[in-house]
Amino acid sequence: MSSEITCAFFHAGEETDVPRADALAPFKAFVDTTEEISTLLKFPDGGEADLDIDDAMHISDFILDEPPASPEFWAGLFQILQTMPGAVFSDHGGLAVAQASMVSEIGEDMVEEFGTPKVVTSADALRTLFLTDGEEDEEED
Repeated sequence: MSSEITCAFFHAGEETDVPRADALAPFKAFVDTTEEISTLLKFPDGGEADLDIDDAMHISDFILDEPPASPEFWAGLFQILQTMPGAVFSDHGGLAVAQASMVSEIGEDMVEEFGTPKVVTSADALRTLFLTDGEEDEEED
């Protein structure tokens, strides 16, 4: 079972725009192709991530339908949360930040929908929070 996750950027309770290049910087070495609304990332372990992301100079979020297990993906996403005003949330629930100061920047509507933000302290903690075990089960079928 896969889960859609979104990385969104916030300030004063509202989504805010950040430079697209800064948001994607941790993934720069893994970019395979870029199209108008999509960027394909390929990782050394064979994992792939197709980011639904606007090609504008500034973005407020990006979406990923099926997060890969690739450690480099989760390390990059964690780096984004550490260095930018971001939060990650899932369509199955869960809301995470890497900076405790970001908890107050997220809007009440987000907290009502996804729950109290968890402050994650590592890429592994972020991965554990959002990557489901069902992915491995599907491969065995």
